[in-house]
Amino acid sequence: MTDEQKEKILSLFKRNEFGVLATNSESGSPESAVMAFSETDDLCIVFGSFKDTRKNKNIAKDPHVSVVIGYENSTSVQFEGVATAVEGGEREILEEAHCQKNDGSQMFRNDLRQEYFKVVPTWIRYSNFSVDPQEVWEIDFK
Repeated sequence: MTDEQKEKILSLFKRNEFGVLATNSESGSPESAVMAFSETDDLCIVFGSFKDTRKNKNIAKDPHVSVVIGYENSTSVQFEGVATAVEGGEREILEEAHCQKNDGSQMFRNDLRQEYFKVVPTWIRYSNFSVDPQEVWEIDFK
């Protein structure tokens, strides 16, 4: 991954507040949900969710997830990774950054029903169809 690729991904992440998260249900069917997200400088995605939601239960059984972010100006990131619940000091740091980016998440701050996840990328596809020639590339972290 080049510095330019990393900056393009981070820039897209920072311009967007919401993405679609897909998890795998116990039966193997995909389940998707719109979620507010934030990002770390090393391209991880962070989100909070109530412990009793389908996505949290699915992640507990299978941490492999996919996320789609963007599509303004025909630019998007498809993201696959492994989700891990964060706790303690890491949760406090990520929750703070998440709430700074997403005003709507402030109401859930320090809510014990809320669980925070960090998704570490295993594969990213960046697409920008608004330029000629189109810009499409992939990064495999495996």
